[in-house]
Amino acid sequence: MTLKKNFDGDFDEYMTHTLNMNYPFTFMKNDKNFPSVLRTALDIVNFINFGTNKGNAPGFTLDVFGSLDSLKGYDKKTNINYLLVKSIKESDESYLSFVNDFARFDKATRFEVGDFEKKQKEF
Repeated sequence: MTLKKNFDGDFDEYMTHTLNMNYPFTFMKNDKNFPSVLRTALDIVNFINFGTNKGNAPGFTLDVFGSLDSLKGYDKKTNINYLLVKSIKESDESYLSFVNDFARFDKATRFEVGDFEKKQKEF
């Protein structure tokens, strides 16, 4: 009986972590506004890179978003994130509704993949 109780609790915890880890991928695949945000970001970066070999890029990887804060404008204060949000607000502010869904992303980042793989092998 104790083994079953422990297994049930461990399994429920494992399934919760599985769902939390899967959420960001499901979100990016299904959210109707997220592609517009990505398109706007690509348009801004292509505009900035106009005339270089990086201009007119067909796409980018999501890790680029981690470096957008470090790309400053001529005033050394304005960054690409600011321009992205400003551009979206000017075109359709409802595109920013996806930000509220990012709260669940935090749960996915707090679980170590090594722990996940270990639990998976135990089951």
